[in-house]
Amino acid sequence: GTAYAVARPAAGMMRDFMAQETAQANMRISFLDAAGGVGKAFETITKQAGALGAALPGTTTDFYNLASVLKQQGLSDTTIAGGALTSAANLGALFEMQPQAAGEFIAKFMEARGLKDDEISAASDLTQRARFAFGMQPADMMQSMKYDAPTANALGLGGLKSTKELLAIQGIGASAGLEGASFGSN
Repeated sequence: GTAYAVARPAAGMMRDFMAQETAQANMRISFLDAAGGVGKAFETITKQAGALGAALPGTTTDFYNLASVLKQQGLSDTTIAGGALTSAANLGALFEMQPQAAGEFIAKFMEARGLKDDEISAASDLTQRARFAFGMQPADMMQSMKYDAPTANALGLGGLKSTKELLAIQGIGASAGLEGASFGSN
């Protein structure tokens, strides 16, 4: 019984350690460049993931996986290190989303709204404001972007200023019952 009581916690810690090592190895693979190495931003991203694991709900493993998702969604190393990882992690914690889902949301949001790398933190702030001011759900925002982003981009309505305006209009629509795909297609 004593051996079991001592070994059980150790086995759990070993499992957690192995999961973290696997996630970090997978992240490294996601960030490999053409020469087979990782860029300068990789070390910064690794440190950010560790800090986020200590500060937010979730583990360092979750944030290694989040960084991998952001990279797989096409974000550059400098974008991820320059605020996308932290913004996605914070937004995910605030919206009670799994880190990987938050990463997909941030990447799609940046693409659909034509946001520049230096606008992602401010755009994340606007998103959470829209969420709590109008009750807009992330899933509704995604559905809306699927339909309204091509038109907005064709009209040159990209960037932070346009994102603020589009979220305000979408919020007014949500207050009147026009949400998600119905807002985006109308």
